[in-house]
Amino acid sequence: MERTRLVAWSWVGLQGVLLALIVLLPFGDHWRVSTALEVVGRALEGVGLVLGIWGAMALGSGLTPSPLPNGRIGLVSRGPYRWVRHPIYTAVMAFMGGVVVLGGSWWPAVVWAFLVGVLFFKSQWEERHLVDAFPGYREYATAVGRFLPRVSQSRSSGARPPGGVWE
Repeated sequence: MERTRLVAWSWVGLQGVLLALIVLLPFGDHWRVSTALEVVGRALEGVGLVLGIWGAMALGSGLTPSPLPNGRIGLVSRGPYRWVRHPIYTAVMAFMGGVVVLGGSWWPAVVWAFLVGVLFFKSQWEERHLVDAFPGYREYATAVGRFLPRVSQSRSSGARPPGGVWE
């Protein structure tokens, strides 16, 4: 179990380093931040901020920086978790994407692409542990998209989260 915790916190550390790099790398003049790009960047930041807060509120006492469940709550399928399995990761990607758009530099954009990859692999690793912690997680994962809502499979298709209802 100690190795699992070490891996979990390694994911958190790597994510933190990438977030810091995006913010700390010099912004540049690789592209001009037009009014349209400023609107897009601010919208991404706004969506990220709102989604992140909403996701954190939905988790309540289950919120932890670690990708391991803390055992304080059961499987959450309400709020943004009704549509996506990892809304806080989506929020981080959106917010930092906005920062990159507004920054006008390729260097933070490259780091952001690495961040997206890290969050993808971190979510896969996390989900292996969520399957063990929550008996209905596989069914939930089949019904709900990882970072974005599923378009091809609607709630009316019969797929339901554990308990059979959408909270």
